[in-house]
Amino acid sequence: MTRLTIALLVLSIPEAAAGHATSTTKDVPLGLGRSYTVFYNGFTLDELRDPYGLKQLGVEHVKPIVTRGVLVDVAGLKGVEVLPAGYEVTVADVRAALEREGIAEGSIQPGDAIFVNYGTSKGWTDPKHRVAGPPSGIGMEVARWIVEKQAAMIGSDAGGTEVAPKDTALSFPVHQELITRNGIFNMENMTFEELIGDGAYEFLFVFAPIRFKGATGSPGRPLAIR
Repeated sequence: MTRLTIALLVLSIPEAAAGHATSTTKDVPLGLGRSYTVFYNGFTLDELRDPYGLKQLGVEHVKPIVTRGVLVDVAGLKGVEVLPAGYEVTVADVRAALEREGIAEGSIQPGDAIFVNYGTSKGWTDPKHRVAGPPSGIGMEVARWIVEKQAAMIGSDAGGTEVAPKDTALSFPVHQELITRNGIFNMENMTFEELIGDGAYEFLFVFAPIRFKGATGSPGRPLAIR
């Protein structure tokens, strides 16, 4: 199921945003050796949530999203059905895919939604397209490029969007760069086959999250309109 993950990750998320399952913390000294875990806008953990969900920053605050969508078909660029396990998509890949699609990099505007096709979704229904091993995806290089472009959203046909980091001490560094520090929404488990088949790499993108009170994200039905 396609899902939108939005920012509970600490310190740099939009006020109208909620969470991802992984979080980092900033421990703030309060004297006598005590510390608090502080989330975005200064909320402590106790202020942020209770056993029933988020008391602050829940997905119910996220309004419908209507913006330009840009699809970056990296699997198509590489001439493969599915990217190999652990492949990190580079900025050079993104630029080459955009050029192949006839989209100027300079046309990407603040607020656009950028989607990347790895081919992963083909393995959901066809076992021969399932790739064993760590997931492929974007790394920090592309994450910083997305931040530079001031995108409103990143999305992919994978369950995590990002490549498995080589440094095993890191936990979802791309999620933290995009969601936590820059408030960029992340949409996962998308399918792009019909768009690619139609050559529709630019479109009006519409998504309305289900406004579950206190939830950290939402399933939904994204629409691409040409």
